[in-house]
Amino acid sequence: MVTMKSFNFSLIGLLLLVIVTLAVEEKDVVAESKKKLQQLYLTLHNIAMPAAQYGGKSSKRLVLMLPGKVLYEKDYFPGERYVEFQKNPSGDRYEDIPPIIMQNLFRLTDVMPGKDPLQGQESGKSFSQLYKFVLGQVDIKGIQELSDNHKQYMQESVKFLLAMVQDPDDSEREQTRWELYRRYEEAYNKERERMEETIEQQRREQTSLEYQRWFQRVYPSLQAIVDGAFMDWLVKGDKDRVELYRARLDTSSPGTVLLEARSVLRATGVTALDRSGTVYPVSFTPGNWFEYLKDPP
Repeated sequence: MVTMKSFNFSLIGLLLLVIVTLAVEEKDVVAESKKKLQQLYLTLHNIAMPAAQYGGKSSKRLVLMLPGKVLYEKDYFPGERYVEFQKNPSGDRYEDIPPIIMQNLFRLTDVMPGKDPLQGQESGKSFSQLYKFVLGQVDIKGIQELSDNHKQYMQESVKFLLAMVQDPDDSEREQTRWELYRRYEEAYNKERERMEETIEQQRREQTSLEYQRWFQRVYPSLQAIVDGAFMDWLVKGDKDRVELYRARLDTSSPGTVLLEARSVLRATGVTALDRSGTVYPVSFTPGNWFEYLKDPP
């Protein structure tokens, strides 16, 4: 069991305040201030746990607590209707977190802490501002070469898909590879749908035993028809190669990805109710975290 012992370090606390106050922006002064703070912490540690400085075991623990935030439940409680909606999402009406509560949640999470654990204050910066700055300043290395390569892939893919080839079922007719692919894909989907409808109809019309016997007797032939349609799609529709080139068309260039990220950021942000900035949606886990802010009974 860990025992806690309190100390009155008023004089040392005053010294700490003086040291922090004297710290200015110059690097050498800041470094000296941090050095003295670390020495002060070591002194406090040795006073609180004298046995620890000689390598012995101690039943005490020194905790230097930094000022924290006191969260008020009503500032983050989304309302009874939202709570009921989360318990039953399939209800008649969709409920969202009220804008003022979402604004409070966002401001709670948007604060970027300071780097120095001995000082403990906030940095004065926000994650959303930093993210917006990064998106605005990012420069994709070699974007011209990447864009040229992407353009070449696009042209090669379009050329392959729209190339005219002989129709496997009609030697006097030509169609594009994409048209053949779509035709045999549709034929396969129709055969598969027809098989499922036949099975479902037999399941409804026959008794359980009759259906089981019918299924074992007829299903192999139904599946063979579907497999044949799939092979037509694979061979005559050149399925694998067409899908390979189609996948290359679905890829986005680095510039497009960057534009989409900026667009999403603009689309999700809303003006704060006090018009002091932009608020972005956030989510907390667990969803009922605000229940822990209630005063104990």
